[in-house]
Amino acid sequence: MTISNVSNQLIVPVTLWGSKSPTHCVSSLILTNDYRTIITGCNDGQICVWDLSEDKKSVDITSITFSGENNILRYFCNGYYAEILVINGLTLEIMYTLNSKLSPDWISAIHVLKPTKSQEEVVIGLSIAGIMKVWTLIGKEAPTSIPFYENESKPIRCLNALHITCCFYNQRTLLIVCAKYWQIYDVGDFALLCSVENRRGERWSGGEFLSADRVIIWSDVGKSYLYKLPIHCLTDNQEFRKPNTSNLPYLYATLCIPNDKRLLCPPAMAFYNLGTLDIDELALAVQIPKVVIRGDSYGTVSLWTIPDVCNWDLIGDKVPEIAPTMQSSLSNAWKSMQASPCGIIDTLLKSIDDQPHSSSHSHSKSHSSSSESYKLTSSVYIPALGRLVCGREDGSIIIVSANQTIMLQLLLGRHLTYEDWPHHQILFGHSGRVNTLLYPHQLEDRYEIAHLVSGGVDFSVCLWDIFTGALLHRFSVHAGEITQMFAPPKDCSPRILNCICSVASDHSVALISLKERKCVMLASRHLFPISTIKWRPLDDFMIVGCIDGSIYVWQMETGHLDRMLHGMAAEEILNACDGNTSMNTSGDRFVNPALHLFRGLRHRNLAAIKQAAVRGLHNISAHLQQQRLDVIDASIRSRSNPLLIQGLRTNQKDQESHILFFDVEALIVQLLSEEYDQLSPNTLESRGLTSNLEYKRYTEMASSPETQHKFSGLLAKMKDTAENAAQKIQAKAESVGFKNVHGDISVGFHRKTSTASNATDDASSASGGRSNSLQGKLAGDSSFTSEIHMPMEIARLLMSLLHAWGLDPDLDRVCEMKLGLLRPLRPVCFGQISKGGHMSLLLPTYLNRLDEQLKSKLVKSSKPESGKTSVSRTKPDRHVKIVSTLPSNIQMEEEMAQRFTSKLHWEFSSALSTNHLMSLLAMTNTMITMQNGTTFISSSFAETNRRRLIRKLSRQSSQTTVPSSGAIVPTPPSTLMNDDDNSKQSPENKKQIRDGWAVLGALHCCLLGELIKSENFKRPMIEILARRWQDRCIEIREAAQGLLISELRLAGSKGRRAIVEEWQAHLPNYTESIPDANATQNAHSNSSGGVGGGVPIPSVGGHRSSTTIHHNSQPHSMSNSPIPSPISDSNNIPMNPENNNTNIGSDGEQEDEDEDEMQAHLTSSIKTANMTSGSEGRRRQATAIILMGVIGSEYGSEITGIESSSSSNTSKSTPPPRPPRPGEANGNVPKKLEIPLTHAAGRRKSLIEGFGGAGNYSLARKTSKALAYLLLAPPTPSLPYHTSLRRAAIDLIGRGFTVWEPYIDVSKILMALLEFCSAEGEPTIVPSQQFGLPLTPVADSSRTARAAIHSITEVRPSVFITTLAREVTRYNTMQQQQQSLNFIPNQTVLYRARPEILKNLEYLIEKKQSIVYDLIIETTDIILYCLDQNALKTRGLGELFPTICRFQNVTYCTSSKRVAVGASNGNLAIYELKTGKSQLIAAHSGHPITACAFAPDGKHLASYCAEENRVSFWLTAVGLFGLGKSQTQCVKWHQSPPMPETVRQLGLIKSAKLVWVSSKLLILLFANGKEHRFTV
Repeated sequence: MTISNVSNQLIVPVTLWGSKSPTHCVSSLILTNDYRTIITGCNDGQICVWDLSEDKKSVDITSITFSGENNILRYFCNGYYAEILVINGLTLEIMYTLNSKLSPDWISAIHVLKPTKSQEEVVIGLSIAGIMKVWTLIGKEAPTSIPFYENESKPIRCLNALHITCCFYNQRTLLIVCAKYWQIYDVGDFALLCSVENRRGERWSGGEFLSADRVIIWSDVGKSYLYKLPIHCLTDNQEFRKPNTSNLPYLYATLCIPNDKRLLCPPAMAFYNLGTLDIDELALAVQIPKVVIRGDSYGTVSLWTIPDVCNWDLIGDKVPEIAPTMQSSLSNAWKSMQASPCGIIDTLLKSIDDQPHSSSHSHSKSHSSSSESYKLTSSVYIPALGRLVCGREDGSIIIVSANQTIMLQLLLGRHLTYEDWPHHQILFGHSGRVNTLLYPHQLEDRYEIAHLVSGGVDFSVCLWDIFTGALLHRFSVHAGEITQMFAPPKDCSPRILNCICSVASDHSVALISLKERKCVMLASRHLFPISTIKWRPLDDFMIVGCIDGSIYVWQMETGHLDRMLHGMAAEEILNACDGNTSMNTSGDRFVNPALHLFRGLRHRNLAAIKQAAVRGLHNISAHLQQQRLDVIDASIRSRSNPLLIQGLRTNQKDQESHILFFDVEALIVQLLSEEYDQLSPNTLESRGLTSNLEYKRYTEMASSPETQHKFSGLLAKMKDTAENAAQKIQAKAESVGFKNVHGDISVGFHRKTSTASNATDDASSASGGRSNSLQGKLAGDSSFTSEIHMPMEIARLLMSLLHAWGLDPDLDRVCEMKLGLLRPLRPVCFGQISKGGHMSLLLPTYLNRLDEQLKSKLVKSSKPESGKTSVSRTKPDRHVKIVSTLPSNIQMEEEMAQRFTSKLHWEFSSALSTNHLMSLLAMTNTMITMQNGTTFISSSFAETNRRRLIRKLSRQSSQTTVPSSGAIVPTPPSTLMNDDDNSKQSPENKKQIRDGWAVLGALHCCLLGELIKSENFKRPMIEILARRWQDRCIEIREAAQGLLISELRLAGSKGRRAIVEEWQAHLPNYTESIPDANATQNAHSNSSGGVGGGVPIPSVGGHRSSTTIHHNSQPHSMSNSPIPSPISDSNNIPMNPENNNTNIGSDGEQEDEDEDEMQAHLTSSIKTANMTSGSEGRRRQATAIILMGVIGSEYGSEITGIESSSSSNTSKSTPPPRPPRPGEANGNVPKKLEIPLTHAAGRRKSLIEGFGGAGNYSLARKTSKALAYLLLAPPTPSLPYHTSLRRAAIDLIGRGFTVWEPYIDVSKILMALLEFCSAEGEPTIVPSQQFGLPLTPVADSSRTARAAIHSITEVRPSVFITTLAREVTRYNTMQQQQQSLNFIPNQTVLYRARPEILKNLEYLIEKKQSIVYDLIIETTDIILYCLDQNALKTRGLGELFPTICRFQNVTYCTSSKRVAVGASNGNLAIYELKTGKSQLIAAHSGHPITACAFAPDGKHLASYCAEENRVSFWLTAVGLFGLGKSQTQCVKWHQSPPMPETVRQLGLIKSAKLVWVSSKLLILLFANGKEHRFTV
């Protein structure tokens, strides 16, 4: 099954199959080489896997993966064409073709023969006309477009061959099977040796050689015949090739099924000679060399073992019939289960069918006396209401709460004891099977929210009121049963917009108006069944395509048949409909409004002037909204729902199964959206979710108040209201002679979700009178408890199903009593969605493995005289007390569920374990971050959900066609109500709840493998985790990162080495030079548009380019993020700087004993192939970069450590732990589950070769080059500007900067990161790392870049300061020559990133004072550049940036507008803010300056050096009238008393300071309180 638009999302599918098995018509089958699995395929696209290891039946549905020897696999494909295509098995690309020179014709059968004594391959092909052709290949042909022609060709009398095979034992005889006969040929000259015609009523379909003298031939009725060949067909016999017509092949056995039913279609047959396969240690009592497998139309798989028959046993008149050794089917497997698989409403159906129908429903069918319920034939899920609508075979329709019925089927709780639960409605209106259901409002908002449409086998379409259950109207316009219903597109005429389209089996199509209650158009002249319907709404055409290729073009308004076409003309029209998308819905949306205004003035049309005003003001408002970019990605709220229910039925006769799709990202978004909606901006700021105030403070530092005032005035002018503008246009129109005949001009702005079309307005006005009645329906019907608007219940369902129950009893009790989770009632059939949208589902028949183990245990414990067993579960907490009476079969299913959740759940698939662990950890992190210790059992949860529901319903009702004027108070679900719970939780209880969530996450992240203790435990796949490293959802992102780091830690050093060895081959190589963005800006200026407008191309070392690149929409993960083709690196030489090899320990590795077992599971899942396709190769390259980046960041060799506090040189100490996220330092935000980073002491023990092991740094160099390329490369169609892959490179550069630093250009890296930080412009909010909602691509990249810069600032503060100081100096130099260089200072990266630079410098001053003191002049250069010069002159340095004034060697003079800084090398820097110049003085002979201060009049500057014990006075002299250069001279100095040792130990920063009492008197104040006075 293929699911569209969800392949990149984190989806957890769960299947409810129902009590009856689906049909499976086998069309092909294959047996795996280990004789343990049979894989069958079906015509409807299903692939079923049958387990033979324990003679068990259907186990799983999955996809098939092939592999070949030496990673070389080729497919030889033939069909209805004259060529044989040779396809690469890994890339699926055509390598070359085998063509025919003589008599080319369709190739009906081929066989590839590999001679034993030759390396060549012989391809034997037989054309449909009976011409044998032979191609000889050497096996090493390179891909080419030149065809290979046959080496030999010979005509034989064999037409329409179905199968051809060569004898494996002698490679001399050839078997050819046709429908009417099978023949044996000599391969040498293709001479006919013998021939046997088909049996009466049968046709041959295939065959194989059993041995050199025996063959097996099977027919289309499912029988196989064993023949012994005559002696003249045996190559080792003397009679070989001697003509003997009387000696024919002898039939000695038949393989058939006794009392076999008549098959609907020919079965799939296959023969396997296991003796020729490499099978080691088969877990079988008897090794079977030859088997025949049959799969038929009833889904039955039969297996025969072919016995070895001696020659003397062949004598006899009666041919023996051999029955199959093994036989099974899906239906038999379903029946053999102790407990029948549950459907989505099976429990409800039993209670409904047990009750007799009321007299009011006498028109419906009487209830059948049989115990079986009527099948579900159709269903539709309504996410807006949380209702599941199911149609039945008897014509009834059941409406039930989806969450409640899922809980009833899958979870154990008090709800099992309720009699009238779940709440439901039953609708009776059809006299037969309900074929299709449609809820139009879910597709388009223009339809009534209360309308439900159903189509049945009784030729009728019924319109229902879903709230009251009333039948509003019955449409009987078709002459056949209704098969499909859907809504027309939104661009149709207003009358058609109120219609739905219905298709019937009589080949008719109708447009039924739900508003007018009549049929608008009936198209019933189609001669063949309808295959497709397409629309041309702008031309008022509906195009109906039939299965014969013809199309009918109908006019929707008039109902006339415009034309009927066939052939190429029909295909062209259908293709034109595909390209006719509704991009220009309003027609003139992209036209300049000034043009309409000019036309209106010219023609004196007041209506045109009004419309031009509306369009112009709308464009202005849109432009204003674009200036402040939205940070939160709002697309996900409208894109998907946290829970979707899809019906699954491939055969019309099957009952409908259901698949539950839990969208983890959408669920997290809804939870956090409702959480954040309740918080004010100040609360968000205090909880560390946003940094708006901090960002505003730094922005005010870098921006001038005058500039802000001018900008706000400009915005105020642009934000002129629409009414005032309309009045001005009206006044202008009246002044030139226009009159407004329709009254005043009114201009309205519509929300994005509202529709402004006339049809919608008409529908809204028409339904306005029914608003109060609709609210009465919603509020009065207790069955419509709207708990579906509370995503907490969906989260409860998901987490209860994913939790590993039974591993930790104490944690299970906490989950039930404190967290409110429920135990599973029965094992769950999970599923998996591939990256291509294909889905694999688990069948419930795997429970047969548990039946035998639990059956004897339950029989001994249960009472034989009672039909039911009372099971009492009493917990010490009053909130989770469960007392229920369960039948014995339910009790057995519960025991199976416990066994399943504790072990089998994690033994199926590594991909399944990965997705489930990511989902559970993401949900756990979400619950931790939510306010008030979120749990599923508190009464405050129900009350909060009630308030959330009222707000959400009020918003929804305002956006739909049915307005609402009052609040709707829903009834909370009874399962979540708790009368004993207090309304408010104590802080201790909140802490316990958060601790419970944290322990739950830690068990699944770190301890799951240890607790399961199974050899079959499937560990998470590291490649999937790597691709989710920068997922759009921050909760999923952190879950993937935590799991990946945990798996790398558990793998040990050996396992990590194995991972590196497997993935380093896919790591691309890049040259030293990074492509300049400016050089390629013209080539990429037309890239695809996306969210957030345009962002300039990052240009390092220059001004901001005027060319903008539009952002692409943000992908979910790296699964679809392409990577450019690598450039060959000729300088791939390991770089070993001298400072890298010092202090690298050579201690022995001390790993745990179980690390070898951990790495065995890890390395088994990362086998790669050398030959991959283009997209797969790029995906592996991206994955390799992420994996190498993570391993290098976490376990790579430490190049250098934290800077020493005494000098600017770096020391080889341990790296610091992860910097705290905003808000964590205050203790306001609870910590999520995080894996601590490995310190350098542990890294030295686990050095990996390539990252410092054995002195080899080649991998560190290659990885750093790849990460730098991803960061600095200009945006291209293959690598857009804001993608998850580029964002992952940003994150990994920040994490492992100490490892990558020697191999990258730090200046370019920092400038690129600052470019990403400033790419947002002026955001609406500044989210922190704790902000959980998905952000726009621009905002997410900006947040990641801010975190990376913060990490670099923390681990390499000296590098950060010195690099920015050099850039500031270079930019100041360029600014002085801006006219000659065409340089715009306000558009540089440094100018736009000033707030971010100030933020990090303030952090360094607070946390790394010693390092900042050593680089105080460089720091001051950066600060003075970033601060606004006008504000600095007026407010002063101490008021504008008070953090830097903590250093006593930094002083500012308000009178002279000068700044003086004393450096650690004895230099004294003086900055003239008026002129923008500075001077450097060697003041104290290389000794650090302890303090300095300006005199109040600004004439003198005093400096104090504790090392020299000297106080110096400096006088700055300027020329007349301020002209000439200023000269600073030392006019006087005094010897000061030595600093006490106790004061010196406090450090140079806090030891002493200078205080001017007057313009002539100076006081030297020590930290111990002693004062010393000096005069000038």
